[in-house]
Amino acid sequence: VLLENVVAFDACCSSNIKLFAALSDGTVVLYENGQIVDTNETFLGKNIVDVAYWDNGIRCSVVLEDGSAYGWSTYNPDGQLGTGTTGSVYTPTKVAIDDPIISIKAANTVNYFLTENRTLYFSGGNYSVATPYKLAENVLYFDENGFFVTPSSVGSHSYTSLSAQITALPFTVQMAAGESYNNTFGLCGDEIRKTDGTPVLQGITNPTELAIYNSNTYYAVAADGLLFADGKNVTNSMTD
Repeated sequence: VLLENVVAFDACCSSNIKLFAALSDGTVVLYENGQIVDTNETFLGKNIVDVAYWDNGIRCSVVLEDGSAYGWSTYNPDGQLGTGTTGSVYTPTKVAIDDPIISIKAANTVNYFLTENRTLYFSGGNYSVATPYKLAENVLYFDENGFFVTPSSVGSHSYTSLSAQITALPFTVQMAAGESYNNTFGLCGDEIRKTDGTPVLQGITNPTELAIYNSNTYYAVAADGLLFADGKNVTNSMTD
C-alpha cells in the first residue's frame, strides 16, 4: 500500500517515479522513493475530483467538486497552468476558465482542461497561451497528448499550434478511447467499433469504460462490472 484514502492521482517519471495524489480530506501530497516529500493543505475540507501533475517544475493542478481548478509550479514559462500568467506560481492559483471544469491533463508544455459542457481548452505551448484557449466542443474523450474525440470526429492538438486538426468519423459515438486517428474506438449505438467501422469487442453492450493498450488491445468494462479484453472476459484472470 502506497497511500490510503486517495480520491484522485497522477504520475510522472523523470529520474524517479513521482505520484501526485489528492486525499479524501482535501490534502494533496507528492510521493517519491517510498515516502511523501511534499504536502499541501490549501484545499483541506474540500472535495477534489481530479488532479494533474508534470515533473518539470513540479507542476501541480487540482479540480474541485464545485468546478473550479487551481495550479502551481516553479516552472510555468509558457503559461501551462492556465492561470493567466507566465512565470513561477508558488501558491495554488485559480485557472482562468469561467465554466465548471471536470477534468484536467498535464503534458510537457501544455495543460488540457475539459469543462462540464464538454468544451476542451488548452494552455501553454509555443504560443505561450497563459489564458486557456478553446480547442473543441462536445468532447467525449481526451488525453494528455492533445488527442480528443467528439460524437462525430477525432482531433489532435500540437503544442506548436493554437488550433486542432479534426477529421470526421464515418459514424457517431457515445463513448470513446484511443491513441491516434487510426487507433480510436468507441461505443456506436449497440456496437463497439474502430474509426474505420470495424467492430471490436463484439457482444458487449452498454460499457461503462473503454481503453486501448499498445495500439491493438481493446478493453471494456461491461455494465455489470466485468472486464473484457478483445471480447474475452478477463475479470478473474491475471494471466490473460
